[in-house]
Parts: sequence; C-alpha cells; structure tokens
Amino acid sequence: MRKPSFNSHSGGKEQALFGLVDHDGRPSWKVGEFGQIASEFAKLKTMGFPRYRNPEVAIAYSFQTN
Repeated sequence: MRKPSFNSHSGGKEQALFGLVDHDGRPSWKVGEFGQIASEFAKLKTMGFPRYRNPEVAIAYSFQTN
C-alpha cells in the first residue's frame, strides 16, 4: 500500500506542477511569482515577442511514469 501523499498526482511530471492555491485553500507563495511572470510577458509582447514562426519540424517526447 502506498504511503499517503499531498502531491497532486501519483506519477509523472504533474507532481512538480502544484496549483496556485495550497491544499488548505490559501493562496500559495507562487501567486505573486506568477503575477510577475505575467506582467513580464505582457511587457515583452509590446516589444514584438513572441515571434511566431511556422516550424518545419516537431519533436515529441514521452517517458515511462511507472
């Protein structure tokens, strides 16, 4: 039997992607950080970023999660 965990998912990369609200319902420390990231992306958008291109290749990667 697995030991109980507070991780959002039991396997895969999702374990590292917790939400902006902690398990107790309070906003986490990440709310401010994501707000800063959003404002920086908004600023970059006024400078012509991202530069959209039509890629000629694509890479797909999958990994075993169990």
